[in-house]
Amino acid sequence: NNLFYRSGGIKVVWSGSSFTTSTFSGKCATCLLGDPLFVNAGSANFNLNSSSPAINKGASTTVYSTFQSLYGLSINYDFAGNGRSNGQIDIGAFEYGGVPAIAPGAPSSVEVR
Repeated sequence: NNLFYRSGGIKVVWSGSSFTTSTFSGKCATCLLGDPLFVNAGSANFNLNSSSPAINKGASTTVYSTFQSLYGLSINYDFAGNGRSNGQIDIGAFEYGGVPAIAPGAPSSVEVR
């Protein structure tokens, strides 16, 4: 899954053919076209804001285990080291609302006195 955006529109060349639509004539059926709504791209803050169309639109496949074995990088963590969600991952380097990579486990019981 990819998200394409450029102010003024985009043009993708795929196998010598030019496409300007979000579906790219079936070449990228799961791709999105639109502003990713970063927190502040001008200041290099590429975290997603809460309205980003990239949230929960990523794909997790077996390709990632091959990538990890070849390069030693895991898709289970984003660029900042935050864990990806247990459900659908986000498109991009930063998971929206990612949890710390080493998060303490929940207590099995709580007692209030």
